[in-house]
Amino acid sequence: MVYDFCIIGGGIVGLSTTYKLKRKFPKAKIVLIEKEKKIAMHQTGRNSGVVHAGIYYKSGSLKSIFCKQGLKDTYSFADKNSIKYKKIGKLIIATNDKEESILENLYHDHRDDVNLKLLSRSQISKIEPNLNVKAGILSPETGIIDWKEFAYKINQNLLKSDVLVMKKSEVESISESSKDVEIQFLGNPKKIKTKKLICCGGLNSDRLAKMAGAEINCRIIPFKGTYFYLKKEISNMFNRLVYPTPNLHTPFLGVHFTKHIDGTISIGPSASLSFAREGYTSNYFNIRDSLDIFMFKGFWKFLMNNKQFIINEAMISYSRKMYLKNCRNIIKSLSTSDIVESKCGIRAQAVDSNGKFIHDFLFTNTDKTLHVINAPSPAATSAFPIADHILRQIENSLR
Repeated sequence: MVYDFCIIGGGIVGLSTTYKLKRKFPKAKIVLIEKEKKIAMHQTGRNSGVVHAGIYYKSGSLKSIFCKQGLKDTYSFADKNSIKYKKIGKLIIATNDKEESILENLYHDHRDDVNLKLLSRSQISKIEPNLNVKAGILSPETGIIDWKEFAYKINQNLLKSDVLVMKKSEVESISESSKDVEIQFLGNPKKIKTKKLICCGGLNSDRLAKMAGAEINCRIIPFKGTYFYLKKEISNMFNRLVYPTPNLHTPFLGVHFTKHIDGTISIGPSASLSFAREGYTSNYFNIRDSLDIFMFKGFWKFLMNNKQFIINEAMISYSRKMYLKNCRNIIKSLSTSDIVESKCGIRAQAVDSNGKFIHDFLFTNTDKTLHVINAPSPAATSAFPIADHILRQIENSLR
C-alpha cells in the first residue's frame, strides 16, 4: 500500500499537521511515525506549558503571525475537547532604566496587534506585590496549559479518524523517486511508501532533511534548559507568569517564573549548550551529536559571536548560586532553600553557516517532501497555524 501522506514526528507540530491533513482530506490514507514508545516525549512534553500571545516576535515574521492565530486556535481546540487552561496573563518586567526603555519599545511595536498594557511600578505592586520592578508590560491573553495533555487529545482524535500511528519506529533512510517516497526503519525490515512526506522532526529535523536530499544551510544546535521549582510553601507568591525583559538578540526569553495548571511555580529555563540532542541527565555527552556540532563550521562562528551569552548560561545552568542571582533580579527575598531542582528540556535551535541564530520558523522541501527545519518556541502555541501553512504548500503542490 502507498499512503497518501506520511508525517514523521509525534510532537505537537507533527500531530497538529496530521490532524489538519485528515480534516482536509478525510478519505486519505495517512500514517504518523514516531521513534519513541510514546508521543510528545521531547520538546512538547518538557516545555513550560505557556500559551504565548506573540509579544516578542518581529512584526510580519512567521512567529508573530502564527503565534497570534495559534493562541486563538489553542483555546478553541481546548474548549471543544475539555482541556483545562487558564488565561492568567503574563507580566514582563523591567528592573532598571535600560530594561524599561526596551519594554517601552516592545510595547509600542506590538500594542496595536496584541492586547497589552504598560504598567508603572505602583500599578504592578498592587497586582504582584512580591516583585522587584521599575515598570512592566501586562499581556492578559497569555495563558497556561498542559501541552502533553493537548498532544494526547489530538492523538485521540487521530486514532478515531483511522490514522495509523506507528510508535517505536526510528527512520533510517528516506528515498524519493518520481512516483513516491520510501521510508526504511532502523532494525525493522518493514518499509513504507507515501505520495507525500512531511517531516516534523524537532531535534532531528536537519538529519531527516538530509536523508531526504533537501538542501539546508543550517544545523540544529541543542540547548539544555534546566528548571527549578519554588517550594510548595511559597507557591502562591505570584498570580501571573513573570518574565524578565528579553534579550532581543537571542531567541531565548531568559529565566522566568511560570505558574502551572497544578498550581506549582517553575523557574527557568536556562539555555546552555548541550552535547546531546536528548541529553536530559546531567553532563550527558553523545558522540554522534557532538561530532555533528563540532564538524559544522557555523558552530565555531556561533561560539565567537556569542561567547558572553554561552558563558553566562553555562554558569547559570551549573551553579545554583548564579541561578538564584538571576531570580533575585526579580524577587530579592529568595534563598537557595526556596528552590528545588526539577526537570530539564532540550530545545532544538537552528544556527546557520554564518553562526547566526535562525529566529523565525524555517521550512524547506523537495518535490515530494516538506520539512519543518526550525520550530522552537512558540511552536506549541503556533502548531495549528504551522499545520495550516504546511497544508497550503501541500495543496499548491497538488494543483
